[in-house]
Amino acid sequence: MSRKLEILEAVISKFEKEGFATDLTISDIANRVDIGKSTIYEYFKTKDDMCKEAIFLIIQRSIDGIILVEDIENMDFEQAFKAQLKNIYIASAKGRMTMQILSRNLNTKLPPEFETELKSKMEEVAKFLEKRFIEILFKGIKENKIKMNTSIESEILFSSIVVGSLMRYSGKYYEIPVDDYVNIIFDQIVKLSN
Repeated sequence: MSRKLEILEAVISKFEKEGFATDLTISDIANRVDIGKSTIYEYFKTKDDMCKEAIFLIIQRSIDGIILVEDIENMDFEQAFKAQLKNIYIASAKGRMTMQILSRNLNTKLPPEFETELKSKMEEVAKFLEKRFIEILFKGIKENKIKMNTSIESEILFSSIVVGSLMRYSGKYYEIPVDDYVNIIFDQIVKLSN
């Protein structure tokens, strides 16, 4: 592990233990990594830059977990839908911090210049997932598993089910195994589309 990554991991660890509102100091991070404060400044211009990179690393890890569905093109509708949804739920359950980052409350705590970059990154992921789910739903239509109502109401309903279920699952409101949860959501989407 590179020294820079060690520093970022120490910041992430502090965030995980104490939350984003913690009083993070360069001295504390230097002590955690067992280096001098000046060494940190070799990698980051400011404390804010260090925090920003740590936050983006958290986000990137979650994004990688969400996007990585191997061989989705060769899966049938049900397999693709469940695999993608499962990855989203697993990433959100593992990265509860990501949900904090995505929440509006955290954005007000970030320096204003970070908000634009953060929003851009989140919009990029949202567009990717929207495109991915459209491709998956077209698989279902081609396989005659679902009928697609292209009304705005249907689009809102389906997205609400997926996004709402994600928020509930990531918030740990229920202790349901991820496979069972994905099966329930899939069954509801199929019922509503037929």
